[in-house]
Amino acid sequence: MVIARIMYAGNLYYGFLLWNLFLAGLPLLISHKLYKNREINRVVLYGGLFLWLLFLPNAPYIITDLVHLYHRPPVPYWYDMLLVLLSVCNGLALGFISIHQVEMIIFRRNAERLIFPFRAIVMLSMGYGVYMGRYLRFNSWDAIINPIEVLKAIKNSMDLGTAGFVLTFSFVTFILYSFFRTILLRHSR
Repeated sequence: MVIARIMYAGNLYYGFLLWNLFLAGLPLLISHKLYKNREINRVVLYGGLFLWLLFLPNAPYIITDLVHLYHRPPVPYWYDMLLVLLSVCNGLALGFISIHQVEMIIFRRNAERLIFPFRAIVMLSMGYGVYMGRYLRFNSWDAIINPIEVLKAIKNSMDLGTAGFVLTFSFVTFILYSFFRTILLRHSR
């Protein structure tokens, strides 16, 4: 749909969705490698999980791309709406499958009691990561390239507005993930 839009409109607008979907797929790539490697040592596992969590907010970040949605002739508004919503669904699916795989890694290590706290931490981390991307304009790799700048921004961003966004976004992704997991488990039996 993005390519068809580019060809029809003669511009690259919404081309950024392809990049955002690529970034949304990175956590799935990481979790898939960790999940398939059953003989992984702890250093590689924890390093992989760190990278996974660092890139995971890119999956639900696409929800915030709805801010770019308004009528841009000659493309009909309905087309752009469906394009963005399809991208949101794909981003969420990539992220949710990835979270499920990491949960299976935790289950594999006999730590079932940690799944709910893990899920809560992941959702809050994703919510704050999306906030950092959309409002503070950081990318995932900034935590590695500019950690001091990122830490300063985190310190300066602690207020009620940030907390409201993070808690609401985390709650919504938690509900969506729970729905996704219910469907996934029902059809995998």
